[in-house]
Amino acid sequence: MTAPEHHTVADNVRSLFPGYFAMVMATGIIAVGAAQQDLTWLGDGLYLIAAVTYVTLAVLLIWRLLIASRLLAADITSHTKGFAFLTTVAATNVLGSVANVTAYNTGLKYYTVAVSGNTATGYTLTATRKGDLANDPKCGNFTLTMSAGVVTPNVSTGDVNYCWRK
Repeated sequence: MTAPEHHTVADNVRSLFPGYFAMVMATGIIAVGAAQQDLTWLGDGLYLIAAVTYVTLAVLLIWRLLIASRLLAADITSHTKGFAFLTTVAATNVLGSVANVTAYNTGLKYYTVAVSGNTATGYTLTATRKGDLANDPKCGNFTLTMSAGVVTPNVSTGDVNYCWRK
């Protein structure tokens, strides 16, 4: 009888399966359904689980990139594992959708957030009013422009604290 193999955390990170982001997808989808059925306590709880899982997996994926970039590249180009990386993209989308319907991000309930002007050194985030705030004279649209490491905020009208945290 042989002794069981001992794996360090770094060993496990080196072989991290990219499809684990499917847990975020599944949990997030159930959270959206719960929120739509007015089971807010369940939707909020599942969102919290999905968000913590997403952040944990993102950190592990970045760690894997740093300590095992060749293994990561091999998995990305693998015919059997490559498609599993798409769960990362889908999980990001689902997590954003869940944030839009749960109580954890009230700002997204009243604003549509878009990214534009993506370049190697910059981008623009635009938050456009929707729903109850669409015609509120106290609220406006927000932009945040990042260019060459410099962030420039802009509010078309209104008070950021009143509108975003309402």
